Amino acid sequence: MAPEIKQHYRAGTLPQKFVDVEINKKQDIYQLGLILYELCHKMPTMHQRNRLFRKLLKERELSSDCPLEADKHIEYKMIQAMTEENAQSRPSVPFAVKNWLSEWEK
Repeated sequence: MAPEIKQHYRAGTLPQKFVDVEINKKQDIYQLGLILYELCHKMPTMHQRNRLFRKLLKERELSSDCPLEADKHIEYKMIQAMTEENAQSRPSVPFAVKNWLSEWEK
């Protein structure tokens, strides 16, 4: 769940009819970043999954036993960018398609 939505759950102020929370495409990018991390890193248990997500979100780094390497895999950078806490800092879909997908084709 994107941080901008999660803050409502923590405060106990669930948005009514999503009027209180602006739903935008950047929140979808956040979720896609977490899914990409799950696809790239083996997470056999929910406990390990939660631990790895917390480390990513708090320390902004992937687990040391993740097969992705920062200097070799574009996915590493994608996951970090897509899960930025600030929604405005996350990449847009057109940016990702234009820049990152062209890297995969090489």
